[in-house]
Amino acid sequence: GWWGGAAVPAPECFGAVWSRDNHLGNIGISTEDDGPQPFYYTWRIPEDLADDECVMRIRYNQSTGDYDGLFAEADPERPGSLRATTESTAEPIDGFFVDARFNGESRCSQEEDTNDTPIKCRAAGFRWIQVPVVDDNEADDYVGLGFSQDPGQLNSGPLELNVQTDQVGRTFQDRSHVFQIKKDRPDGIAATDRIVNFNVRGRRGNIVQVYPSVEYDFIPSELSVEKGDVIHFQWTGSDANQQNNDGNGRAGTDRSNLVQMSNRMGSRPALAEENTLLTNDDGVLDEEEKARIARFAYLDQARGPGVCNADINANQNNADDNCKLLNRAKTGAYFDGGLVRMHNLGEHKILSTRNNDFSNRSHKASIFVRARQWTLLEEVAVVFGAGLAFAGAAYLAVALYAIRYPQSRFYSEKNRPKILEYLPEDTKQKLQAQRDAYKAKLLADWQQAVEDRTQLGAYKRSKPWDKFRGPMHRLVMALGMEKYATRGVLIFFGLFCFYGWFGYYSNRFNGFRQSRWFPVAKSGGYMLDFSLSCLILPMLRTLLSEVPKIKRLMPVSDPIECHILVAFSVAVGTIVHCVGHAMHALTKMGYFDDGEGAEFMVFRANVITDPAEGKRFVPLFNQIFDYSNRWAALTGIILTLLMLVIYVVAVVHRCAKKRRFSFEVFWWTHMLWIPIYLIMLVHGPMMYVWFLWPFLLLVADRFLRKENRRHDVGLLSAEVLPRDVLLLKFQKPPGFNYQAGTFAYLWCEDVSDKEWHPFTISSSPSDPYVSFHIRATSDMDWCSALREKLVPAAGDAVGRASSPSNGTVVYYKPTSHAYTKQLYSQRIQDRQDEDDDALSENVSLNELRIRRRARPMDSVFMKIDGPYGAPSDGVWEHKVVMLVGAGIGITPFASILRTMQIRQQIRQRATNLLQGRQTSADESLMRNGFQATELAA
Repeated sequence: GWWGGAAVPAPECFGAVWSRDNHLGNIGISTEDDGPQPFYYTWRIPEDLADDECVMRIRYNQSTGDYDGLFAEADPERPGSLRATTESTAEPIDGFFVDARFNGESRCSQEEDTNDTPIKCRAAGFRWIQVPVVDDNEADDYVGLGFSQDPGQLNSGPLELNVQTDQVGRTFQDRSHVFQIKKDRPDGIAATDRIVNFNVRGRRGNIVQVYPSVEYDFIPSELSVEKGDVIHFQWTGSDANQQNNDGNGRAGTDRSNLVQMSNRMGSRPALAEENTLLTNDDGVLDEEEKARIARFAYLDQARGPGVCNADINANQNNADDNCKLLNRAKTGAYFDGGLVRMHNLGEHKILSTRNNDFSNRSHKASIFVRARQWTLLEEVAVVFGAGLAFAGAAYLAVALYAIRYPQSRFYSEKNRPKILEYLPEDTKQKLQAQRDAYKAKLLADWQQAVEDRTQLGAYKRSKPWDKFRGPMHRLVMALGMEKYATRGVLIFFGLFCFYGWFGYYSNRFNGFRQSRWFPVAKSGGYMLDFSLSCLILPMLRTLLSEVPKIKRLMPVSDPIECHILVAFSVAVGTIVHCVGHAMHALTKMGYFDDGEGAEFMVFRANVITDPAEGKRFVPLFNQIFDYSNRWAALTGIILTLLMLVIYVVAVVHRCAKKRRFSFEVFWWTHMLWIPIYLIMLVHGPMMYVWFLWPFLLLVADRFLRKENRRHDVGLLSAEVLPRDVLLLKFQKPPGFNYQAGTFAYLWCEDVSDKEWHPFTISSSPSDPYVSFHIRATSDMDWCSALREKLVPAAGDAVGRASSPSNGTVVYYKPTSHAYTKQLYSQRIQDRQDEDDDALSENVSLNELRIRRRARPMDSVFMKIDGPYGAPSDGVWEHKVVMLVGAGIGITPFASILRTMQIRQQIRQRATNLLQGRQTSADESLMRNGFQATELAA
C-alpha cells in the first residue's frame, strides 16, 4: 500500500497464512511437538519505545481476483490512486496486492460546488457515493444463457453479486489494542535476559456461541523456553460478555487462573510441594514460592470473615462470594503474575481450574524448559576451546609422564615436550642421567644376551606399562592393529569420544517429547562432523609433501592407513547417528508410546493426534519429506546410501585378489565424496564450520598440484627383472626435485586414461634419471598391462607368444610431437621414419589432420605426478637408521642406499681434492653430483 505523512516507519504488510474465510481459530502451522497454531505475529519490541501506553492496530485487506486480466494505471483525476484498464501497456493487476488505491472516486450523487464534502452532500438531501473502478452494476447475466420474461426461454440471470466493486481495497477488519510497555527492567532482570509473554486467549461461551473466535486457551499452548529465561505471566478478559453465554463462574465475566498438574490426562492440580514451574531448583519450598503459587491459583481474592463462602459444597455460579470459581477476583479481569525465571528443566503441565470443563473445553498447556542452547559463535568457541583444552591436557600428561619415566620415548631428544626445557638445570641433568643409565643397562643386557647366544628375539625390553599388557594387548596383536597403538590414535579417538559426549549432553533435553534417542543421534552427528573434517587430510598428498609438518596432525604417519582409520570412525559415527534418528522417528510415530494399541504408522496424509495428553504422532512419510527441516531426513537417507556404496566397494577392493575391475569401481565410487560433502552442507546446519579448514587445505592442495606437480615424462628403458619386477627409467623432468624414499604417481594413456598409480622412486636424487621398480605379476591389472605394453611378448618359431625372459631390455627415445608438442616415447629398434610423405596418399584433409596428431603405434605417452613425501623421507634426521624390508618393499631402501653410496663417494673425492690427489673423475663427480646430493639431504 501507500504510506506517507507520518513520523513513524511504515507498517509491515505481508500475506497471511491461508485459512478458511472468517476463521479465527488455529491454522495449518505445526511444529514438532505441538499441532496447528493460532494466527500469530512475532514482534521484537524496539529498544527506543518510551515507558508509555501504546496502541497496536491490526488491519487486513481482502484479496480479490476480480481484476484478473486487467491492468493498472495512474488515475490523472485522483493523485495517488489507480484505475483499471484493458490497455496491456500498463502494469498487470495482482489481486493479492489490491489496496485502497483501487477504491473508486468518492463524490456526491448530485455534483455541485456546495456539495463537495460528505456532510454538505447529506445536508442537501443527497447521497455520498463511491464510483466503481470496474463496474457499477453487481447484477448481470454472468452465466450468459440469457434472461427473458418469456416462460419458454432459458433464464440464467440476472444474478446479484455481493461485491462492492467500488471498495474492494478497503480495510475489512481493524482491531485496536491498548497496552503498556515497561521500559525499565525490574531489579534482577539483566538487559540480556530473554522475556517471553504468556497469555490467555478466547471468550466466554461454548463452541457455537464463540464462533468464529475460540474458547479459552493458554497462548502459546505449548511454550518452549530455556533455563534462565523469564516468563511474564499476564492475561486479561472482559466483564461484558453476553450474559446468556455458557461458562463457569459469574455470568458475563472472564477469569483464568494457573495451577500445575502432574498428569495432563487428568484434571486435578498438583500439591504445592510438587510444583516445579514457579519454584527454584534448590528443592526447598520457601515462603516466597508458596505465596507465588497461591497467588496464581487464587488470583489475589480478598480473604477474611464473610468475604468468601466457607461452604465448599455451595454451587452458586453468580454469587460474589463464590471464591472457588474466582468470582472475587478484582474487576477488570486483568491478572499480572509478574516475571518468573525458569529454573527447573523438563515439561511443566498447567491448567485453569475455572475454565477447564471436562465435557466442553480443555484449558491446559505445557511449558517446556530446556537446557540453554548456545549461539553459533558460542558453540564454535566451546568446540574448538574444548579441543584445545584436551590437546593441552594431553600435552601436559605427556610431559608429566616423561618426567616420571625419563627412560621412555617421550623424554628422547626428538619427542621431548618443549615445556620441559624450562625445568631447572639440575633437574634436567638428573633426568638425563637416569636416561643414560637406563640406556647403558639396556646395552649391557643386550651384549650379555648375545654373548650367552640367546636369541635376540627372545630379549624383551621392559616398559612401565608392561604390567597393563594382557588380553587387550594380545587382542590388538591378533587383529594386526599394533600399528594403530600410537599416541596420535589415542588423541584422535579421545577427541572423537569427547565430541560424541558433547553432542549428547547439549541435546539431552531436545527432541520429540524429550526422547532419549534424539541426543544419541546428535552424538553420532557430532562424531561425524569431527571425522569428516579429518577424512580428506591424509589424501592431500601435494600439501603433505610441500609442508611436511602437517603430517604431525595425523594419527598415523602412513596416509592410506590414516585415511582408513578415519573412515572407520566415520562408519561408527554414521551407525550411531542413523540408529538414533531411526529410533527417534519410531518414537514420533508412537511406536514406543505407553499404553495399548500404539499404532505403527508409515504412510498417512495427516498428523495423528492422540487424545491422551494431546500427543502428536508423526507418520514416517511426513518425517522423511519434511521440507521445513531442510529435508534433513531425506538427505540423510541419500547420504547413508552413498556412503554404503563407498564402504562396500572399498572392502571388496581391499579383499580382492584380482583387482583389474575392482580398482576402477573403487576409484569411481570414491568420487562420490564430492556430492556427499555438498549434500552434507544441506543436511547439517553446522557442517560449513567443520568443513571450512579442510576446504581451504583442499584448495591449497589442488592449486599446488596444478601448478607444479604433473609433467610429461620421457621413458628411456624398460627392463624385466627376476620375480616379476619391471624396472623403468625416465628422463628427469625439469624442476623434478625429490628426496630418497619419496614416491610419485605414474599414468599411461595406452593402458588407462583414468588411473594414476603410486610407486616409490628407487633412484637416487643424484642420478641423472628417475627409476621405478614395479612388481608386475599377472594378477595385478594395471601393472601387468603396463609390462605387456612396454615389453611386448616375443614370438617363437611357430608364431606363439612367449613372456619376455629376465634381463630383457627395451629402449625408448623421448620424442616431441611435431604438431601437438606432446612428449612421447618411441621404441628405438622398431622406429620408422616419421618424415614419410603422407601428402602423396589420396586421403581427405580430416584424415590427414588426424594422422598428423596421432602417435606411432609402438610409442607410449606417460605422465608423472609428484614427487610426494613418504614416511622414509625423514631418514636423514637420525644418526642411526635401521632399514627393515622384504620383497618389493625394499624399494625405498634402494634409493636411500644409493644416495648414501654417492655421498660417501663425494666425501672421499672431496678429501682427495683437498689433499691434491684428485682425478678427472673426482672433479666430474664433484661438479655434477654434489648439488643434487645436497638437495637430497
